[in-house]
Amino acid sequence: MIDRIQKTRLIGVALIGLFLFAGLGVRLAFLHLGPNDALAARVVQVRHSELSIAAERGRILDRRGNTLAMDLEKRDVWIDPKRIHKEGHGPFIASHLSRLLEVDRDVVLERMSRIERQHEPIRRRVHKDLADQVARLRFHGVHFTAVNDRHYPQGALLCHTLGFVNMEGVGSAGVEQQFDSTLRGLPGLRVTERDGRRAEIYARRHLDIPPRPGHQIELTIDQNLQFILEQALDDGLAEFGGQAAWAAMMKVDTGEILAMASRPAFDPNQFRQSSAEERRNRVIGYNYEPGSTFKVSVIAAALNEGVITPRDLIDCENGVWHYRGRPLRDYSPHGILSVADVL
Repeated sequence: MIDRIQKTRLIGVALIGLFLFAGLGVRLAFLHLGPNDALAARVVQVRHSELSIAAERGRILDRRGNTLAMDLEKRDVWIDPKRIHKEGHGPFIASHLSRLLEVDRDVVLERMSRIERQHEPIRRRVHKDLADQVARLRFHGVHFTAVNDRHYPQGALLCHTLGFVNMEGVGSAGVEQQFDSTLRGLPGLRVTERDGRRAEIYARRHLDIPPRPGHQIELTIDQNLQFILEQALDDGLAEFGGQAAWAAMMKVDTGEILAMASRPAFDPNQFRQSSAEERRNRVIGYNYEPGSTFKVSVIAAALNEGVITPRDLIDCENGVWHYRGRPLRDYSPHGILSVADVL
């Protein structure tokens, strides 16, 4: 009697389970095969992904082919707070990310607490080797994005002429800004689909246009002469206790700029740690009337052409010269002076 009751119960439970699975199967078939256009469109929208692939920025070289600016491949580190919260390993993951990436643990935990989001940044522009260390820990909910980061191998050398590139990849000063459209290149485009965890479904990649790298630029600057010029400015400031100094070196017969330097300087690799005054290129950033500073050029040209000699006399008109009815006055009035005295 007892065996018959147990057998009946087992059959009843089995039938109930069968009906449940049959119902789920019918519902699943309806969702996939039924005329549910709105749901199908929603699935396509959720899975669809268009990714812009950044192009490698062109290099900047000196006249001898030495690299002054280049792109390095780095990683942005992101987390999926929703997934981490679901799996319950937040404090453990936060401790490791804080230690490896040198980010305050409280900051990591605060971003993990935004459980309504699936994409929160932890640290930008991480060196590839360090990102690989984090990746080897295989934390669920931690992912990476490959990015190009501008690097200046010579540090502060020629910083004002080169300029820098901001976090959005846009040239923001110097050559980087002036020739931004030439250096930037053309980004690529990837149209694909992603699963529920935002991982790409490679078989569903519809379009993949690779990026086109930017063009390379060669300057007239000579890196060796640039180093000598900057060293001379540093020595001059140290000797005379000045607050700023600037100079340019030109190849006279062609007008090519061989070196250009300004002090104070900054490291374009760490441009956010510098002030506006440190980033100012004083060689071209200060405008003032030539006045007496241009006497050297005029007298040198006249001597070169044999028009005057150092002993020739010039009437300085007691410091006043009328031009179009208006007087132009010298800072210090003089009468008759030799060319040498004028200089």
